[in-house]
Amino acid sequence: MKHLFRKIGWLFTLSVILFTGCQQDEEFSLPGENGVNTGNLKSAVAGYDYLANTNGVFVLSEGNMTTENGTLSYIDASGSSSTYPSQNWVYGSPASGAMGNVSQDLFIANNKMYIVSQNGDSFKPGETTHILRLNNELTKIDSFNPGNYFPTSWSGSGSTPTHLAVNGNSIYIRTNSGVVIANETTTSTTPTSISGITKPSRIRMAMVKNNGVKYLYVGSEQGTVYRINTSTNAVSSISVSGKVAGLVAVRRNSNADQYIYALSIVSNSQAILYKISGTTIDASYTINSSFNSGLLIPSVGLSCYAGGTQDVIYFRSNGWNPTQIFKYAITSTTAGTLSTLYTVPGGIDPNAQIIYGDLAVDQRTGDVYFGYVGNWGVYATVNGVGRLRGGNPSSIQEYKASATGTSQIDTRFTAGIYFTREFDM
Repeated sequence: MKHLFRKIGWLFTLSVILFTGCQQDEEFSLPGENGVNTGNLKSAVAGYDYLANTNGVFVLSEGNMTTENGTLSYIDASGSSSTYPSQNWVYGSPASGAMGNVSQDLFIANNKMYIVSQNGDSFKPGETTHILRLNNELTKIDSFNPGNYFPTSWSGSGSTPTHLAVNGNSIYIRTNSGVVIANETTTSTTPTSISGITKPSRIRMAMVKNNGVKYLYVGSEQGTVYRINTSTNAVSSISVSGKVAGLVAVRRNSNADQYIYALSIVSNSQAILYKISGTTIDASYTINSSFNSGLLIPSVGLSCYAGGTQDVIYFRSNGWNPTQIFKYAITSTTAGTLSTLYTVPGGIDPNAQIIYGDLAVDQRTGDVYFGYVGNWGVYATVNGVGRLRGGNPSSIQEYKASATGTSQIDTRFTAGIYFTREFDM
């Protein structure tokens, strides 16, 4: 994302050299485990099965400006405590290039974690070449650039990868020119392009499972939501208005009922929220608010809480410096209520100025998570994650770089926040 910012030329020119210093990874122990420090690439708890914890929360961050070096942090949201312990940098650190240049997205499948980085090996060749695989203990399995297909520098209209999803041996990767499929068992093979997908939005894809088949939805900036049948890779097109700025998968009734929402920006004062089952638009909701229709990136970080009778949608403002989280509570099949839920820095670091990356909602509790930074100059010290407990802005918990102990998470430009349970389909 930050490479695009610089390409557009709106960011200020850095006039100082960025120092990461000799900060050490903090050791942390889960109950019954011994904390270990295995160097600046990893500070996970040895022997702990992170992917087996269905209440685990992963925070993926892009890394420092100009020397993007992503990190992965972790929150254990088990139990019913009002506070959950976190682990900083369970993989990667600002001093290493272990996760490549600009970490963008992750997916959990096959008892592994897959992470895609935007520029792969341009920061430290030989570390992560776009696709990184970690095992259940967050130990590196390998990293690769399938068939040397992806470039090592930003390519605005080319094959730069930004988001991914996994089904079986197939890794679906959204690029700036379309969607390609890499084969996990033949990592040296050039990815296969999926025909029929044009100008995909630079947002997360959404996967659902219907009648035993997994379908992957991809948004477009040209008024289309694409649906990929991952059994046949056939593509269906669903016409919508405007630019699709957010997609989210929703699962109800013990995963028996699965569908998606797409938020499409129509004008500077209007967006439309679409509920889509299969290839059918079940409902659409017009949302009148302030939008920047000429600016899709950054996206709105769409998320949905499906724990109540009706779905509750959360998204953020889509300007260059987003400061607000909006709540859209669906009240019927034709109507909903829009409200401004939260504005930074309310209740967190007073220097927080920008909500960054995708939002996320814990389906057990309704807790809304978001990443933040101070501004484009103090991101290394003013950054963190806010957690609105139960979606209530007056009950907020913060994890931040300047904290100590189990409230510390150094999230230099949060790419996304993920729950292990969201990948259970």
